[in-house]
Amino acid sequence: MPIRVLNNGHFNSGPPVVYSGLASLSGGANDPDAIVTTNSPSISAAIATGVAVDPAVSTNSLPAGMTSLVLDEQFTTLNTSRWGNALDGSTYGSGGNNSIGTWKAANTTVAAGTSGAVGNTLQMTSIKEAAGVYSCGMVSTRTKGVYFPIFGRYEARFKLPNHCQGVWPAIWLRHRSGASTCEMDLMESFHAQRPGKLDMTLHRANNAGTLQSNVSFARVVVEPPTLTPGWHTVTTDILPSGSNVQFTGYYDGVQVWSYLDTQAVYWSNTNGTARADYGNGLNVWDICLQGSQIGGTWVGHPEDPKGYSRWNDSCLSGGTKPNACNTTVGGYPIWTDAANYGGAAFPNTFEIDYVRVWSAM
Repeated sequence: MPIRVLNNGHFNSGPPVVYSGLASLSGGANDPDAIVTTNSPSISAAIATGVAVDPAVSTNSLPAGMTSLVLDEQFTTLNTSRWGNALDGSTYGSGGNNSIGTWKAANTTVAAGTSGAVGNTLQMTSIKEAAGVYSCGMVSTRTKGVYFPIFGRYEARFKLPNHCQGVWPAIWLRHRSGASTCEMDLMESFHAQRPGKLDMTLHRANNAGTLQSNVSFARVVVEPPTLTPGWHTVTTDILPSGSNVQFTGYYDGVQVWSYLDTQAVYWSNTNGTARADYGNGLNVWDICLQGSQIGGTWVGHPEDPKGYSRWNDSCLSGGTKPNACNTTVGGYPIWTDAANYGGAAFPNTFEIDYVRVWSAM
C-alpha cells in the first residue's frame, strides 16, 4: 500500500510524490529493502516514482501540535556560539567505527549555496589529501552547551555528497547525557551497503538503562546514485504519548517511519519526573551535522574494491571477498571514486541549507 503523502503549509503544496513498490518485510542485515520496527507493524520500503517533493524552502509556519519555532538556522554565517568543532584533529577510528577521516575545522565553511539552495549554506567538505589520507568537517551544538526540546519537530534540508563507497554523511540528535542514553539519527548514508538509500534510526537505553542499538529504523530509497546529487528534506517528530514517546519520520514530506517507544521512561521524563542524571530541564537534544566521515566498518574504504570492507574482511552486501563482492544492491549500483569518478570524487561536500526546530512543550 502507498505511504501517506503530506501536503500542507509546512511541507509542500505542489504535486505529491508517489511512493510505491511496497512489501511488508522484516529482513536481515543484508536485506536492502527492510524497514524494521519492534512493536509496530512493518512499514515497507519506499521507492520514489514521481517528482520529488523537496520544497525550495520549507515554510517556518507553526506545524500542528507545535507551540513555537525555537531554531531557524539558515547559515547566513556560522554562528560559533551555537555550532562548534570539538572533534578537530580526531577521527572516529575507535569504538568499532574504524573511520579514517581526520576532522578539521577548516573543512567546514559557510558560503554561497550550490544550485537549488537559498542563499548561503553550511558546507562540510571531505578531502583526499594523499592516498589513504582523508580529512572531513563536522559541527555540533553540544560543544557549545546548546540543546533543544525533548519534544518537538526537527527538520533539515541537505544536499547529498557524491555517491561513493567510503563516504558517510549523517545528521544526528544526541541526548545530553550521551548517545548511549538516546540517539535519533535523522539521516545516514551507507552507500556501499545500501546505494540510493538513507537510514533513519533510533538507538536508546531501555527502562533498565541497557543500550539497545537499532531499536527501530527505516531504510528508504531517496536518491539512486547520480552524478548530480539533489536536495532533500528530513523531518522527525518526537512527541509524548502517555508514558511513551511517539517518533514519526519523513523524507521530502513523505512519511516513511513511525515508532511508539514504550521503553522511553529511562531516557525521557514521560513519567512526570526528570531523571537524576540529566536534571537539565526539557532541553535534551544536541544537533550534530557530520560532513561525510570517510571509511569504516559500515561504509568501506574509498580505494578498495566495490562492496568490500577491509575492516570486516568481508563483503558489505554479499558476494566473494575481496574482488567479487556484489556491486549492485536492490537494483542500485555501488559507486567508487576510481571506477565512477575517475579519481575525482573528492573534494566531496555535504551541504546543509537550513536546520529548523519547533518545540511541542
